[in-house]
Amino acid sequence: MAGSKGFPRLIARIKRLHLSSDDRKKVFQEAISTDLDLFASVGEALKAYGQWLCGVCCHEDGLTNFKRVVGDTEEFIVGISKPHTGRDVVHVGGLVMDDGLLDHVFSLPITTVKSIPPSCRMAFYHALTAALGKVAATPGSVEAWVRLLLLPRCILRVFRPSNRQEHGSGNRKSLQCQSICRPLAAWGDEDGFAELILSLLAQPSNEPPSLDKPSPSSANSATHTNVEQCLHKVTDDHFTAAVKVLCSSGVVPFENDTLKALVAKHPSLPLPVMPGSLLSEHPLVVDADSVFKCITSFPKETSCGRDVLRAQHILDAFCGEGFAIAGGLLKAILQWSVRVW
Repeated sequence: MAGSKGFPRLIARIKRLHLSSDDRKKVFQEAISTDLDLFASVGEALKAYGQWLCGVCCHEDGLTNFKRVVGDTEEFIVGISKPHTGRDVVHVGGLVMDDGLLDHVFSLPITTVKSIPPSCRMAFYHALTAALGKVAATPGSVEAWVRLLLLPRCILRVFRPSNRQEHGSGNRKSLQCQSICRPLAAWGDEDGFAELILSLLAQPSNEPPSLDKPSPSSANSATHTNVEQCLHKVTDDHFTAAVKVLCSSGVVPFENDTLKALVAKHPSLPLPVMPGSLLSEHPLVVDADSVFKCITSFPKETSCGRDVLRAQHILDAFCGEGFAIAGGLLKAILQWSVRVW
């Protein structure tokens, strides 16, 4: 936003509308002293425009040139203390439910299943509906968002066989169902939720490979990547995908030239700029049929990453036993989309 026309317009609007009478000054003072986002926005505008505001008198002449070049945004609003966030830190089983926990969990190498087993879909339906409903009811709750974002990683992890017996197709499918049902049973309990998070954090995190110094075995592994992927597809009964993998021309090498080519093909866009005047918009109206059509329109295996909630997971929740009560999940998605939007 720095250097845009939005800042001068905001300053002119404050002088013209909010500092023109005593009543408006009181409303303006109360709004800045209680709304952290408004306080930060006004402070950034003053800082970028080189002016400061006297929060005691709120006189028009209080918006004057500010000689200091450095300083935080609150230093450009004098006489009004910075509002508190008003968000209490929530602890669950000794864990702090904040963005730091999200960063830690999302840095772990975890892959979610491609499709939820039929025997687990009903329980996942209830867990996802409850998580979406909690976010829709309290969109400002950090805890609700953390629980929703961690749901697929805690419950839908791919089972990794540890011995020859577990590698069998029938045994692995059964163990995969068990590895999903156990977290689902413990998800609603506070102690169970904490144990699930701790089990994730106990996993070792893999170091990302270096772009400048590829490992000696990288060329050999890249040669057999298509064959390995094909075997995985055949094991999962995805024969069409296996044929596509075999027809692939190869794997792009993981190096700086590849990264530069991607950046050149997909250049970064400039940061968004806040408009000087916000247009009035009608409330968002969404119907259940539109939501369901959007979910089903995602191409297979291209709608999301491999470590998060996939569109197929939502479709699985609509199938089987959950089809008769699928309206509950659609209603939760509608409430979530409208409140968050």
